[in-house]
Amino acid sequence: MNYVGKLRVQNPNISDIDLAKKNVSRKSFKNGLVGTATGVGGLITLPLTVPADLIIT
Repeated sequence: MNYVGKLRVQNPNISDIDLAKKNVSRKSFKNGLVGTATGVGGLITLPLTVPADLIIT
């Protein structure tokens, strides 16, 4: 089952628009955490963190 399907099963009574908002909110939070984690090392770790960031997001 895909991610949206899992969200639908977990939240059967919400509308499609609310489901889309929940999906965007969760993905935005995840991408923010990934960006923070890969930005910690600064310029020194840039060659490693840019590919990792692209793969994870």
